[in-house]
Amino acid sequence: MYFYRQAQATVLDALPRLQRLKIATKRPDDYFAEMAKSDQQMQKIREKMLSKKISMEKSEKAKQLRTL
Repeated sequence: MYFYRQAQATVLDALPRLQRLKIATKRPDDYFAEMAKSDQQMQKIREKMLSKKISMEKSEKAKQLRTL
């Protein structure tokens, strides 16, 4: 907790200094970070998430039908 509070106090001290020196502390709106994974890997992840979502929805529908 001491480390957290020390870091927080430092940030609260540093931000006004950086603003006074006109140094940007926020990313521009059009900033795009370099991705750690390739687009192909991300597409596979999206497909898996979509298939899980669809299977969960089917499972929920089946449960609802059984209760009726």
